[in-house]
Amino acid sequence: ITLVIWAVVRIGPNGCDSMEFHESGLLRFKQVSDMGVIHPLYKSTVGGRRNEDLVITGNNQPIVFQQGTTKLSVEKDKTSITSDIGMEFVD
Repeated sequence: ITLVIWAVVRIGPNGCDSMEFHESGLLRFKQVSDMGVIHPLYKSTVGGRRNEDLVITGNNQPIVFQQGTTKLSVEKDKTSITSDIGMEFVD
């Protein structure tokens, strides 16, 4: 367990090299990270730094942002938004 904490999370004598925790509840990853499924807890938001792009890749899988039953899905050949009232927009 100690090796996993040291090698993957990169916690050492100088703190954590891979992520930062902020008083507002924000968790910032400071390196490329493979998340699988992300469940944002703080105000249901995912974002990047000011004036910098936030790059999210799906590696041949769709990227889906969902809050309740409202969903934004970005796939290779299709982008769709489905609202909680039953409306759907597809491109």
